[in-house]
Amino acid sequence: MHDVPRRERLRRTMQKTTPKEFRWGTHFKNGKLYVFDKTSVLVARPWPELRAWRLTARRRMWRPVRPEINVSTPAVYSQGTPRCAYPPSECLGEDLLPPPAATHACEASREDKGMVAWAERRMEANRLACEEFFVPMPEPVRQRIAQFTTRQWHLAVLLARCPGAEDLLHSTPALAFALASNWVFHRPAVQRPVRAARSWLRRPQREIAGWLSFPATEASVRLLRKIPPAACHVTSLLYLRTALRDPDTRERLSHTRQLDATTLRLLSDESVRRRVSSGFVTALSAAAPGVGMISQHVRTLRDCLEMEALLPTANVPRFTSIGQLVRHHDGLAERLNREGVLRWDNLQFPPPPLPGTDEIVPLLSPDALLTEGREQANCVASYGRRVARGGQFIYRVLAPERATLLVVRGPDGWQVGELAGPGNKPVTSVTRRAIERWLAGRCLEEVDPF
Repeated sequence: MHDVPRRERLRRTMQKTTPKEFRWGTHFKNGKLYVFDKTSVLVARPWPELRAWRLTARRRMWRPVRPEINVSTPAVYSQGTPRCAYPPSECLGEDLLPPPAATHACEASREDKGMVAWAERRMEANRLACEEFFVPMPEPVRQRIAQFTTRQWHLAVLLARCPGAEDLLHSTPALAFALASNWVFHRPAVQRPVRAARSWLRRPQREIAGWLSFPATEASVRLLRKIPPAACHVTSLLYLRTALRDPDTRERLSHTRQLDATTLRLLSDESVRRRVSSGFVTALSAAAPGVGMISQHVRTLRDCLEMEALLPTANVPRFTSIGQLVRHHDGLAERLNREGVLRWDNLQFPPPPLPGTDEIVPLLSPDALLTEGREQANCVASYGRRVARGGQFIYRVLAPERATLLVVRGPDGWQVGELAGPGNKPVTSVTRRAIERWLAGRCLEEVDPF
């Protein structure tokens, strides 16, 4: 990539290439990894260089990027690309196209089998290519960064180019995580973040925390040491940094043995922190699937706060148990659906991010949300402001069974946020697979955001 004539040849070749001519999938060749998606190509060099560039059909020029990787799977994802399991129709080979059939049902079944077979073969080829890409990376490094759920590339770059990063990662994983993405935490962002990280690693940890805008104290470092690697997320650490400015919050956090993802979410948000007891925080942490995952009851608590804002006469209890939270949520949802929403302030919804079908219908107005909430006995009517902001959208699911679908915008495109039947009951695996396939197919039709 540093060879200018060769880079120019690649650029000219790309200018003559249409998105349909990209080789869909992941390939390791000539010491580099190539990740082709619908409208772009990612080229990455392995350990210890760890550099990556991305070329899109829209911009037609190579740009340095920091891709998402997973050393456990293993996998490398082009930044901002939907991770869909199903290929576009133009990428299906002739041998995988479904043959003619006498009935529509049989035709659909054979098409499904062809798509699944293509996806399975491509996923295995992608896995083998990524495994070859990670071979030069030392096994201790892979084990260390595999404990984190996000930004493994950033941590690998920190370990590869910054002497002393191993000690920091071992003693205070959250501080190393923030230093690896220091342009997010330090303002103004430095022009050369790796060089800045290398120089700050020579200083005491309290000074590193201060440079990243955390309180520059030993107490702050001790709190950061309570955060396990799996719970390290940029958003959580930014919330925590703001919360540490409050003396009462610092005192409460200091008495917590481990700051997992659920605890961080509850105690770092002022509007939530004053509504929960210590026993409630412990119960929700125990109910979470893991230290790096937020309990589903946190979403219930957030929905309660949203409904209370729409129903100003609602009581505002301090939660001490999960049962109390669920009863309060159900009562608010019933009242909201009965009385309606009077404080929408003429909300306007953006166009649906993914086109609907006859069975999956986008809800285009606050009144449609209210109707869905009444039919399904859920709190979807309180999602109006979230939908208007553009990061979420609600769909009415009519088949294979009646359900309500929430899709949310993530780093890899639109994903399933919630999917529930009447009264928030779980849906069947058949319905979930149908929704996932619909979402995967729609994601592949999205225009590349870059």
